[in-house]
Amino acid sequence: MVKVIVAHPAQQHSFKTAEQLHKREILDSYVTSIYLKEGSYTAKLIKFLKKDDLIRANGRKSDNIPDEKVILFCEISGLILLALRRINSLKLIYNIWWNFHNWRFNKKLIKYLDNKKDLDAVILYDQVSAAFFRKKRKAQYKKVLDMTAPYFLETYKSKYASLLDNQDSGKLHIRYKEKYLLKNVPIEISNSDGFLVASEFTKNTLIKNGVNGNKVFKCVYGIEASSNIKIDNKENNKNIISLLYIGRYTIEKGALYFSEVVKKLPSNYNITVLGEFDEESTQYKLVKDRVNFLGHVPKAKVNEIISNADFLVFPSLSDGFGLSVVESLSLGTPVICSDNAGANELIKNNYNGYSFKAGSNEELFERLITLNKSNYREFSNNAILSVSNLTWDNYGIDLVKTLKKIIEE
Repeated sequence: MVKVIVAHPAQQHSFKTAEQLHKREILDSYVTSIYLKEGSYTAKLIKFLKKDDLIRANGRKSDNIPDEKVILFCEISGLILLALRRINSLKLIYNIWWNFHNWRFNKKLIKYLDNKKDLDAVILYDQVSAAFFRKKRKAQYKKVLDMTAPYFLETYKSKYASLLDNQDSGKLHIRYKEKYLLKNVPIEISNSDGFLVASEFTKNTLIKNGVNGNKVFKCVYGIEASSNIKIDNKENNKNIISLLYIGRYTIEKGALYFSEVVKKLPSNYNITVLGEFDEESTQYKLVKDRVNFLGHVPKAKVNEIISNADFLVFPSLSDGFGLSVVESLSLGTPVICSDNAGANELIKNNYNGYSFKAGSNEELFERLITLNKSNYREFSNNAILSVSNLTWDNYGIDLVKTLKKIIEE
C-alpha cells in the first residue's frame, strides 16, 4: 500500500491534494500549521471571532480529512503570520517572519519524517521548502515538489521583468523577497525527485532551466460544481460592462499595466478588485477613484462576486495556473486572460473569453474596449462547458497515477 504525506506551512490547494489522497486511502498524514481541529489554538480562538473572520476560520478545516490525519507544527507562528499580513506598513516584517516560519516548520517536518517507516513520498511546495531540502539524509521516500508558480528564475529573467523596474519594485520588502527566492528556489528544484504542475506553461519554465521533462507531470486542478450562475441578470443590462480582477494587486500580477488601461476605459465600465492591495503603490493610486477595491473577502462570498461580474480580467505577468480563471469559467463568467498564465490553455478566443499578450497595454485595451454582451448567453454557456471536466476527482485520479510513477522510478 502506497503511503504519502502532504506538507505545507500555510494552505493553498494542499487541502484538496490531501483530500484526494485520503479518498484513495494513500494519505499517511496532512502536515500544516493552521487548522481547525479539536485542541488547536485555532479552535480556542474561534469563539472570539465574528463575521468575516469567523467565516475564514471555519474555512481552515476539511470535512473530508479525519482530524487524526492532521499534524500541526508552528501553529502560533502561523497565527502571528496571519496577523502581520493584515498590516500594510509591516510588509518587510511579514516577509522575514514568513521565512522564519517556513524554516521552523520544515525543521520539525524533517524530524517527523525521520521517524516514519514505510513512507513512499512526501509532497512539498515550491518557494516554501528550501530548508527541508538543505538537510542531507538517507531518506528512501521520494520528494515531490508541487509547483504552484512558474520557476522563479524564469520569471525573474523574462522579457517582462522590465515592467518590474519602477519605483514600487525598489521597496525593501520586495527586494528582500526576490533575494530570498533567487537563493532558495534553485535548492528546491535541484533536490526534487519529481514535479507536479498544473499547466504546460509552468512545465516549460522548468525545462528551459535544465529540469528533465520526464520528471515533470501535469495534474490540472479541479473546481467545485456551483449553481450560483446569473446569466439572465447580466444579459439584461447590456449598457454596463462589469470587470472583475481577483488576486494580489501587484506588479507581477499585471496590476500596473491593468491600471493604466483602466484609466482609458469609458464610464460604462465598472471595475472591481478582489484581493490584497497597497494604498501606497503606483497601481493603486492610478485608479483609486475609478475602481472598487474590496480587499480580502471570505471564500464563501467569492462565488457571488464572480457571478455578478460580466468578465474576469487576469493580466498576470507570470502565473503557474490561476484558479480564479477556472472558478470564473465554471460560473459562466468569460475570462480575458494573459498568455503568460497557465490557465490561458483553457481560453479559446470568441468562445469562452479572449487571450492577450502579457504586459501589452495596447492588446489588453483592445480586448476590453470591444467587449459587448450581444451573444453573452452563448459565451457564458461555453465558459461553463470548457471546464466541465475539471473536477477534483479527475485531479485525484491523475495525481495518484503520477505519484505511483514517481515512486516506481
